[in-house]
Amino acid sequence: MVYEIDLSVYNDDKWHPYVADDVQFEAIMLDPYIRATLNRTQVSNSASNFATYRGDIKLPDRYGTFTFRVNYKRTGYSNVDVQDTVAIWPLRHDGYPRFLTAAYPYYTGSLVMVLGFLALCAVWLWNAEPASESKKTQKTRDDEKKKPKPKPKSK
Repeated sequence: MVYEIDLSVYNDDKWHPYVADDVQFEAIMLDPYIRATLNRTQVSNSASNFATYRGDIKLPDRYGTFTFRVNYKRTGYSNVDVQDTVAIWPLRHDGYPRFLTAAYPYYTGSLVMVLGFLALCAVWLWNAEPASESKKTQKTRDDEKKKPKPKPKSK
C-alpha cells in the first residue's frame, strides 16, 4: 500500500515546501499495528508549494477497519493531525487457491485413512468364518446338548 501526504509551511508571506525527516505514519486498529517514517519524494517542479511524503507500507494479514494517521507536532508550527478510516477486506472466496500445494501430504494422509477405514469395514462385514470351523463348533454344541446330565447320588 502507498500512503502520501503533502505538507507546506507559510513563511515570508508565501507557502514553501516543508522539509523534515521525522514525519510518521500509523496504521491503527485498536493499537498501532504499523508505525513507519515517511520519506520525502523529490520535487520535480521548483515552483511547488508543498513537499510530498510517501511511504510504501505492507499491511498486516488482518482485515477490519483501520485508521491511517499522521500526527505531527513540532514547536513553532501548527499541529498536523490527518486521519483516514479505511476498510480492509479479505479476498473473495474464489480469489485464492482452494488446495494449497504445501498441504498435499495432509490431503494424502486423510485420504489414506478414509480408504483404510472403508477397507476395514468391508473386511469385517463380508468376512465369513471358514466352513470347517463352523461345522466343528456346531457339532460340539450338539454333542453337549445330547449328553445326559449326571444325577446326584443319594445316600
